[in-house]
Amino acid sequence: MARLAQARAATRIQRAGLFPNLGVASSAERSRTSPNSPRFPAGYETLVNNFDLEADLSYEFDVWGRVRIP
Repeated sequence: MARLAQARAATRIQRAGLFPNLGVASSAERSRTSPNSPRFPAGYETLVNNFDLEADLSYEFDVWGRVRIP
């Protein structure tokens, strides 16, 4: 069973170049402006939420046969 799993993993690695690559990243940030800040009137305070979601999709067209499976 272990050898079968190893052979399947090796096949997946070899075929990985045939499929698109997808990367996803996310982040969340909360910041608050100080009420003592000289940019705002006295006692005025702001709360800011920033949410980012990034995605990257790439694919290499195999024009010259570099990724071919033997």
